[in-house]
Amino acid sequence: MGLGLIDLYTEFDSIRPEWYLADGVHPSVAGAGKIAAKVKEMLLMQKPEVTFANGKVIAPDDHDFQ
Repeated sequence: MGLGLIDLYTEFDSIRPEWYLADGVHPSVAGAGKIAAKVKEMLLMQKPEVTFANGKVIAPDDHDFQ
């Protein structure tokens, strides 16, 4: 369907205790803000020209688009 993937794992890969609640799993207010900012960035980014040819979805190599 040509839908993108929002990679939050890379954003949260570094250990930032202030981004998590005491349980170390769920985001704090600061962490939720980071998630919202990343989702906003991805939703507002310029979309690449995606085509469907020979049974494959094709996007330009210089775009982080899956």
